[in-house]
Amino acid sequence: MAAIKRKVKQRLRVDRPNRPGVRKIRDNATTEGRWEIFALNVAKGVSHGDAYAAAGYHDKSGAGAAKLMRKPEVAARISELRAQIRARMKITVETIVMDLQEDRAFAYRCANPAAAITATMAIAKLLGLLVDKSELSVVMKPALAPTDRREMTIEEWQAQWAPKALPPPNGHA
Repeated sequence: MAAIKRKVKQRLRVDRPNRPGVRKIRDNATTEGRWEIFALNVAKGVSHGDAYAAAGYHDKSGAGAAKLMRKPEVAARISELRAQIRARMKITVETIVMDLQEDRAFAYRCANPAAAITATMAIAKLLGLLVDKSELSVVMKPALAPTDRREMTIEEWQAQWAPKALPPPNGHA
């Protein structure tokens, strides 16, 4: 990714659009440069669609942004940028838990039990004490005609499963 950063600095001229904090790239950019601008914006918290547009792409549906997010190089770069941001801001699990505990205490002082419960649940999820679970139940149904045989000839299969002739209506032939 360092090579991509160097290419971006050498080849691209970056503009700032009207939205503060969103970097935009000119239309003559290389693919790596567009990916870098997209990754920078996503890491900063810009929506995927806005980051995709800021990188110079013209897809309005959002499918292009989703496709770009699935690229391993882009996902790795976004993770790398987010790690740099976390390190710069000195954000750790401990600091988040301390903030949530302060918020919980404040909610109790303000007589807001819902906010206190929300802070408690957030702490529990963050520490891995609560896990969102989904239950999967599989219903095993017996076969219509149980048999030990695994293979049938075509004639046997047709004799067992082919539609039978219907009786004539009202018993008349």
